[in-house]
Order: sequence, then structure tokens, then C-alpha cells
Amino acid sequence: MLSAIVAEIVAADALIILTDTDGLFDSDPRINPNAKIIHRVSFMGDEINGLAGDSGSNRGTGGMITKVYAAKYATESGIATYIAGGSKPGNLYDILSGKEVGTYFCPSSSRKGDNK
Repeated sequence: MLSAIVAEIVAADALIILTDTDGLFDSDPRINPNAKIIHRVSFMGDEINGLAGDSGSNRGTGGMITKVYAAKYATESGIATYIAGGSKPGNLYDILSGKEVGTYFCPSSSRKGDNK
């Protein structure tokens, strides 16, 4: 969540959250081997929060739900947000070059505080 707040303060164009999973899935990939990644989220409704589940591993501090909350905060601030796997260094380059990697959360049309 701190990253989303900082992204808003500095008026970032994008926020990239690297994590231990490849993005947001339609079900928990640790339980369902057939879980499919969701590559694009246009609307942050309750169903997205439901897909995020609870806190993740014992190494993290909130699991996917915390990352989704950060994405919601950032996108409401007009900041495009990505959640992608951090164990593959090439993912960052792929995101920056426009390839479909992880989950992309579409920003709202205007930034908070804009008078548009």
C-alpha cells in the first residue's frame, strides 16, 4: 500500500508491484492447478477483492488482497498498476515494452485532485 501512496505523491505514470505470484488469478493457483491468470482488470468491484483471497505466505505481509487494495488506490489516483512475478527479471522489461505480463489494472480517467 505504501508504494501506491508514494506513486500518488510523485504523480507516477505507473506502479509495478512485483510479487511471488504471476498476477491475479481467477482462483487460488496454490490450490487449483487450473487457475487462470487475469491479464486485465478494468473495474475494481467486489468480485476482484474476492479473487484476491486472504493473506498469502508466511514470508509476506498481506498476500494478494493487499496488492489489490494498493492497485485500487493507485488506479483511483489515475495511475496504471501492474502486479507481476518478481522471480523473473525479464518481466519488468516486458511490462515496460508493452507486453502482456501479470495483471494490468486500468487507471481511472483522471487523477485525484484534478479539476476535470
